[in-house]
Amino acid sequence: MKTVGIVAEYDPFHNGHAWQLAEARRLSGADAVVVVMSGFFTQRGSPACLSPFDRAACALAGGADLVALLPAVWSLRSAEGFALGAVRILQGLGANLLSFGAEIPDADLLRRTADRMDSPEVREALRQGLASGLGWPAAMDQALRQTEADLPSLMQYPNCALAVAYLRAASQLHYKPEIIPVQRSHPHHASERNGAFASGSGIREALSHHDWTMVDAAVPAASSRCLHEAADHGRLVFPSRLEQAMMARLRTMEKEDFAALPDVSEGLDQALMNAARASVTREQVLDLVSGKRYPRARVNRLCTAALLGLRREGLPSLPDCALIIGVRSGMEALLRPSEPDFPLLVRSRDYPFDAPWFRAEKRAADLWALAAGLPAGLWEQAPLIKAY
Repeated sequence: MKTVGIVAEYDPFHNGHAWQLAEARRLSGADAVVVVMSGFFTQRGSPACLSPFDRAACALAGGADLVALLPAVWSLRSAEGFALGAVRILQGLGANLLSFGAEIPDADLLRRTADRMDSPEVREALRQGLASGLGWPAAMDQALRQTEADLPSLMQYPNCALAVAYLRAASQLHYKPEIIPVQRSHPHHASERNGAFASGSGIREALSHHDWTMVDAAVPAASSRCLHEAADHGRLVFPSRLEQAMMARLRTMEKEDFAALPDVSEGLDQALMNAARASVTREQVLDLVSGKRYPRARVNRLCTAALLGLRREGLPSLPDCALIIGVRSGMEALLRPSEPDFPLLVRSRDYPFDAPWFRAEKRAADLWALAAGLPAGLWEQAPLIKAY
């Protein structure tokens, strides 16, 4: 079966996502579209507005054939760790094509950039840029231009930067899918709140202001129904709902706890600890710590990693299975494992409840449920969603 894979967050699933799924299928000629989707917390460090089960149902209604979950120990990592986890799952799902949005959808240029980033010259130039106080994206952009002047700058575009991370991950995994870039015309984090193709951040902002006219225009019917139902029952989650839990955790951490966080660097751990003691809200912590050197999303991820009790030591580098949370009716053939040592888990009785990464996932689910006003134990009750 010709299968195209996509990495997504769908927070929430909107018209742009439905368009991308359709374009990926059209451009690839694939028989199936499989998605690896962030779970209860997204890569920007915030809780998703809807549960992964609801978002998977919306994705299936919007054109996906199968949705697998990217657990929190990878969804809350840097772009490199996020990409490695997601791409490994796509590889395990048997996706022989890889599609992603890109502001400059030039597959050869994206591959060339990905290959160049791991050269010794670029790594040294990157080290020097970071030492001078530049943040990672700016330092990498400078390093690429210094070492290969004719290589156009892609790292300034968020979707291109993610695409390059996926390609680097695929290379590390010796995974060679055909690449299907899809033109991305709207900025990834644009706050535009008008029209049928508003951004995810714009839609979340509209949700926070109860602007249902804007939301309903920007999302497919299934997403609209799901969002309305969640709002009616008080289960629409915003970061503020975990505010007190977050600050309580940060205030009670010791210096060694901050130093043990995933992806923390020397100096950032101390800055985060100092900010936690001087602040009473997460936003104040982010304001004090983030800047040119430490991007806001990175600091936010560290705060959430702290809340979940994630520590660098003992974290697995790669997933060893896929948690399937949705499959389209008639596409059950996608549930057959493509690798003998990479199981596709579809029922709660099969989940590796004793694995450290899954224990972290249960904590993520229970904390998200707290924000949604739900009891703990979502994974024990997790259904396999089918779209008819």
